[in-house]
Amino acid sequence: MDAFIVPFTVLRLLLGGVLLIAAVGKLLHRQAYAQTLAQFGIPTALQPQLAWLMPTCELAIAFMLTLATSTWWGASAGAALLALYSTVLAYKLQQGQRPRCNCFGQQDATPIGPATLLRNGVLLSMAGALIYAGPAYAHAPVWPHLAKILVTAPTLSICIAVMAVQWWLLLHTLRQNGRLILRMDTLELRLDAANIQPLHALDMRPRGLAVGSMAPDFALPEMGTGEAKTLAQLRSAGLPVLLVFSDIACGPCAELAPRIESWHRQYQGLISIAVILRVDAGQLHRPHTAGSCTTLLQEDRKVSERYDALVTPSAVLVSAEGTIASHLALGSKDIYDLLEATAPQIHENRNIAA
Repeated sequence: MDAFIVPFTVLRLLLGGVLLIAAVGKLLHRQAYAQTLAQFGIPTALQPQLAWLMPTCELAIAFMLTLATSTWWGASAGAALLALYSTVLAYKLQQGQRPRCNCFGQQDATPIGPATLLRNGVLLSMAGALIYAGPAYAHAPVWPHLAKILVTAPTLSICIAVMAVQWWLLLHTLRQNGRLILRMDTLELRLDAANIQPLHALDMRPRGLAVGSMAPDFALPEMGTGEAKTLAQLRSAGLPVLLVFSDIACGPCAELAPRIESWHRQYQGLISIAVILRVDAGQLHRPHTAGSCTTLLQEDRKVSERYDALVTPSAVLVSAEGTIASHLALGSKDIYDLLEATAPQIHENRNIAA
């Protein structure tokens, strides 16, 4: 018996199992995976097709790895797919971007990082070992052994069936919880539209620094130029400044970024908007692509701590005189509500002064 039969069989099952789990996760959460494709810059017209094509390819490769005659071809296709994934991941990380992965569905909805590349590298090396064995290598058949185990071990079959039912119940529960959360969000929006405040919000204490206190000054490098910019410089136009606290590893912050650019254009001349983005130490001096909105880079939340803004995304309004003009707004809806409530007041005060 070939000494490499068992190791190669283990590699085939592990690699095929990972691809199978990834494919099922993507198919069960196609919408989340389509959002991931959008964050990676895939055109909108191609997102629905790729949301089906990529997991289908992973399923096909996983099946090919279980067949002795197609193992080499499956490993080659898997290596090509993993190399493509790794290239895109490396490019995004080099650009200082960390979109959510969703590689295994919503269970893996975390920002990409070096660990993601390392995981792909391990899988790529597994595929490489199977490729190195060559297309003529006589791999062991997998399906006959699995069938024999299921037939001769009824206890194992029962355990697998019970586990399958448990996974189905868990998936059903998660979907039901998701529907309940969506209904709660809809109810809150309706209450807000009717000016009805939820009971839990009545006892909520104001967040952030005290309104009327002096806003802490700072000097942070600006994205794109690297030049230090202070709060006084942001207020030099004589406008109130909305400081938006963000984090490069925060998924909701990445989703909010396009809306901030839109707000910057919408409220231009009424409110200055500046994003204070927390980045890792190695990314502080790395060139970044800057948008039209002022974005300042901070390390270790030094400025966020002074503003008591440790939750992201959050925002606070600083008056043109340099005082805190609002409590801390948490989340995109609260930030937008703060802008909507502030802009008309500024416009009305200008009309009165005129």
